[in-house]
Amino acid sequence: MPIDGWRIDPATARAAVAGARTEAEGFGQLEVGLVGALQSASTATSGKAPSTTSSLERILTDPFELDLAAVAQRLSAAVEATEAAIAAYEAGDAEMGTRSDGAVEPR
Repeated sequence: MPIDGWRIDPATARAAVAGARTEAEGFGQLEVGLVGALQSASTATSGKAPSTTSSLERILTDPFELDLAAVAQRLSAAVEATEAAIAAYEAGDAEMGTRSDGAVEPR
């Protein structure tokens, strides 16, 4: 079948974007869980495995938490931009329909 253009199913696109938004909103809980797990592991290894404890403490003091926040912000911005693109697509589609009403004669 030849491709005569491109089409977006707004409902499908919105569902995909909603899923991405939900995941982005869960980044805060991901960070809390990750930090808690690292702290527990550090406590559990303290005095028993000094190299492991030291490594875990380095991870905890590393700015990886800020990286998670940056990823969440970028994902949120991408979701918002995609929602705007879908809205623009729908508006353009509606405008095209309005302009073409009556412009094409039926066969």
